[in-house]
Amino acid sequence: MRLPVHVADVLHTLGMHVLQRLLPVAGLFHAKLRRRTASERALRDAVSIQQRPCVWAHAASMGELEQLVPVLERLRHTRADIRIVVTCTSPSGIDHAQRLRGLIDDAAYLSVDTPSNARRWLDTIQPSVVLIDRYDLWRNHILQASRRGVPIVLINATAPSSADGVLRAWTADTYRRCTSITAVTETDAAALTALTGMHIERMSDTRNDRLVDRMRLPDPAITAYRRPDKTTLVIGSSWPDDERLVIDALNTTGFKGRCIVVPHEPTEEALRAVETRLTCTRWSRSTPATEGHLVVDSVGHLLSIYAIADAVWVGGGFGAGVHSLTEPSAYGIPVACGPHVERARDAAPLAEAGALTVCNDTREAATWLTTVVQNVEQRRRIGNAARDYVQARTGTSDIIVQRLTSLIDEGRIDG
Repeated sequence: MRLPVHVADVLHTLGMHVLQRLLPVAGLFHAKLRRRTASERALRDAVSIQQRPCVWAHAASMGELEQLVPVLERLRHTRADIRIVVTCTSPSGIDHAQRLRGLIDDAAYLSVDTPSNARRWLDTIQPSVVLIDRYDLWRNHILQASRRGVPIVLINATAPSSADGVLRAWTADTYRRCTSITAVTETDAAALTALTGMHIERMSDTRNDRLVDRMRLPDPAITAYRRPDKTTLVIGSSWPDDERLVIDALNTTGFKGRCIVVPHEPTEEALRAVETRLTCTRWSRSTPATEGHLVVDSVGHLLSIYAIADAVWVGGGFGAGVHSLTEPSAYGIPVACGPHVERARDAAPLAEAGALTVCNDTREAATWLTTVVQNVEQRRRIGNAARDYVQARTGTSDIIVQRLTSLIDEGRIDG
């Protein structure tokens, strides 16, 4: 059984009205919701009507907003007259948007998805085009933009979980209201084509453009830690299972280089667990002259630390799933991880390119250390393969910007 579109619309809107009433109450018991409730109205009221072309960019959270950044940077460079308004649904997204002031003009939480909220929002910002990352299509906001003739561009799209359930017709109608949809994988492109009947293009992830852009602006405070005289292995976004296995492998092989451990969550407990296995200095107490191994006791440095690595072990492969493999690969260094790579769409092609080694146990990790990490020629060869993989998948942001500016220039809005 599949619900008719009009029935699903009624049920969705009723649910949104209930949610709008419950959010302030839920905020009493949930810190993130409390933060949202406290600042949502002030942020929204600070957004004003302006008579210039407006791009409304929406992302669910910080990770999705990062995927939009290379597009927004190129858009700002291309069209200085454009106003950029960002909405997110999570506090982490809004926090990140606030750090992007100068690139963007305004940032606010996306209001609960009721018809009246959607009308009010569209009346306020009067967008020339809507840019959405991945999957966060809120039905009433999409309907309002579509009815006003505002083009909707969805990038890095993934097939929605509701595509095969009772909401298939409703979901299909929502996605068909997009002017342009691009997907990162052939699988997602095929699923979205089947859902919508539209031609869905496959394009590389805009995150790759973001990685390459950031590589051009290294943090000098971190690059000062580079040690040409020592092989540096970074264990990035690590969990206890990663640390246990890799440190055991280091001891097995008699590794003579330097190890930098970057726990995924650098709590005091996590840091002490590393320190019991590895004699090391905490990053906050170190200087570039500090000898020996290091453990990073703060967040936000990992991508820059990859710039000083000769090889990287990416954590998460013994838990819910490995973390980003493209980030270290972009620096042209060998990468290894644990076996749970099913959710990492870059894992299989990186392995096929010879740039990724998947290890199941300490023995395999030790083999990787001796045959790759401690072999300069192998590191160079595998690192080149990793860099080539990422570089070949850049340029999507430029194409999206061309598409956005064309839509703006066409003036496809009713006012």
